[in-house]
Amino acid sequence: MTRLPVALLLFLILAGRMGSAQSLAAQPTYRADEFVDRIGINSSPYERILTDGPFAGAGPHYTPESIFALGIHHYRASLKSELVKADQPALMRAGYDRWGVTAMMLLDPHSIKSPEEMVTLLKRYDPGVIDLVEGPNEVNNKFPPQELNLHYGGRLDEAAGSRYQNDYFRALRAEPTLSRIGMVCYTSIFSDYRDARPCEAFDYSSMHSYQGNGLPESSIEKCMVDFYGIYPEGGIIKPFVPTECGYNVATDNAADNPDMLRAQARRLPMLTAEYFRYGVRRYYLFAMQNADGYGLTDSQNRPRPSYAALKQFIGLLSDAHWNPATHRWIGGGHKPHRLDFTLDAPATVHSVALQKKSGEWNILIWNASGGFDGHKYAPVPLAPATIALRTPVKPEALAWIQSESGDRFERKPLRVVDGKIAIEVPDSVMIIQLTPAASLSPLWPVSAPTGLAGVGEVNSVTLAWKPAPGAAGYFVYRNDRFLGAVSAPRFRDDSMLLRPALGYTYEVQAFDRAGGVSAPVKQVVTTAPQRPDLVVSEISFEPASPKSGESVTFHCTLKNQGLGPTPHGVPVSVTLFVNGRYTSFTGTGGEPIAAGQSLRFQATGWKATEGLHCITALADDIVRVPGEASRVNNTREKSLLVGPASAGMIQAECEPPTALPNLTEEGTEDWIAWAANGKGRPERRAEGKAQISAVTEFGNGYLDMQ
Repeated sequence: MTRLPVALLLFLILAGRMGSAQSLAAQPTYRADEFVDRIGINSSPYERILTDGPFAGAGPHYTPESIFALGIHHYRASLKSELVKADQPALMRAGYDRWGVTAMMLLDPHSIKSPEEMVTLLKRYDPGVIDLVEGPNEVNNKFPPQELNLHYGGRLDEAAGSRYQNDYFRALRAEPTLSRIGMVCYTSIFSDYRDARPCEAFDYSSMHSYQGNGLPESSIEKCMVDFYGIYPEGGIIKPFVPTECGYNVATDNAADNPDMLRAQARRLPMLTAEYFRYGVRRYYLFAMQNADGYGLTDSQNRPRPSYAALKQFIGLLSDAHWNPATHRWIGGGHKPHRLDFTLDAPATVHSVALQKKSGEWNILIWNASGGFDGHKYAPVPLAPATIALRTPVKPEALAWIQSESGDRFERKPLRVVDGKIAIEVPDSVMIIQLTPAASLSPLWPVSAPTGLAGVGEVNSVTLAWKPAPGAAGYFVYRNDRFLGAVSAPRFRDDSMLLRPALGYTYEVQAFDRAGGVSAPVKQVVTTAPQRPDLVVSEISFEPASPKSGESVTFHCTLKNQGLGPTPHGVPVSVTLFVNGRYTSFTGTGGEPIAAGQSLRFQATGWKATEGLHCITALADDIVRVPGEASRVNNTREKSLLVGPASAGMIQAECEPPTALPNLTEEGTEDWIAWAANGKGRPERRAEGKAQISAVTEFGNGYLDMQ
């Protein structure tokens, strides 16, 4: 982080204590062609169909015309695999010439044996055809029938992926003819990338942010935070490119579920809008044809409602067309006039403002509410909203509203009355088209802010800058995501996405009342390196000696023994298990737990039964706080005896270790380690003298040894 003058540091600290500047009800306006250009598809029409082997039938059962008629500019393909045709470079060049589409090429380490081979393969393709290369896919995926886990450089899975990235990224950057191609990091699933640290050998962060039954935003923040684990201390977060995301419509390729078809059709346009709002650089929808229940076409290659919906949605927003003769996109590329409006709506209503080169504005607006449980799509009440426009527009407006089935957008006239539009927002994207009241005047240059600087605490950042002459306010962004508009030259960011020891890229733009916006100024701010460390410091029971049939209340103390607080807005739970079975959970509502702070909780839900029971308390069971100083110490166990004790019974309380022990190196003469309650086989000291007899287990919790 840039070293700051003492006076500026003091100002920043005081600004943080005073809170943020006054928030303004304003938001930026983006180019419509920029929105469309971020959408990609996880499919390639230029590969072959396999006729034999365990994956017979795999390959594209669709034509280039059907995939690129969607209006999508980007697709994902393999650089070398069983699917790749010998003439793929020529076929992809023909697609680029005709539609202007570019490919992200996936590297398969089982097929590509060296960085040099990757470079040789990439050089077979003409310039412009490939714009991204992606590291290995799901390096820890062991789901049958294919096992994708990676072995490379003497390492496995995530650790192997990082070594692979280092070697292949270095080779890509060393070849001048390939310097225009960006590299997307490999993907690991259900992982916080701790085994991958440290690695920065990529241009774009990656994730497979499938939403399950949830809304598009339901998985994206967790996926982002999980990926943070790959960076070294102080690493600067790079833009995200989810290489797989989307909604499935069947379970294990069974018959299509009508409610799932509806959910897919209505939520895929919402996904593109939500990901754009999060500042995601590009997103590849999975997939064109049916695979694992996903796809815009069914198992007979018939278009699903989502295909028609996505095609019309992109068509309504498209603002540029490809000129095959000049290999250029014509239209778009303009500097948009900011649409000045306020939105009075529930917090679940989100919006993005776009402008076409013609001057037409498009407000994308949607109610990010539930309604789909994975089987049934229940109606969600429309959310009332009022758009108050300060920018003069014509009274005649249009709304494009997605049909109930989701397969089309239907046209509805709107009226702007006294500068306001009253609408009801559905749980799908509505497009509101507005026309300027008169020809738009050329925008006068807006002075950019100067002197942008920031101070990073553990999970917050305070920004300050010098005022820009004539500015009506300032837009603030973090890693391409719009955070808010303020009137004064300061801002405090307390987002849950802020985690310790990472560099975040902030941008600030000044805007005036005429619709102009300045060039952005940027500053990387690194958060402080103090990490939280969660432990369950105590478990007790009420009653302390319960009788069979009595209800038991568990009391547990959660302590943050680390050097930094837990993140803002992130609930931390303590989950209780009895004999390995989930019983109940308790925890915080999202307020940070300060370093050294202890919180006492209680949970109910278990009736005592006779015998010896192992009670387990696990802090942060679903890893909402990845990046702790240690996760080895998140579990505490304690025996609970109900009824009379038996001869030879061992009762124990297992405390979290302060460090990972290595008993062999500690020089003990002999040792044996085992897990009580049937949780693991005994382990002995390597080359020990076997002075401890064999462990005999007589039942759950009963051990005998000499």
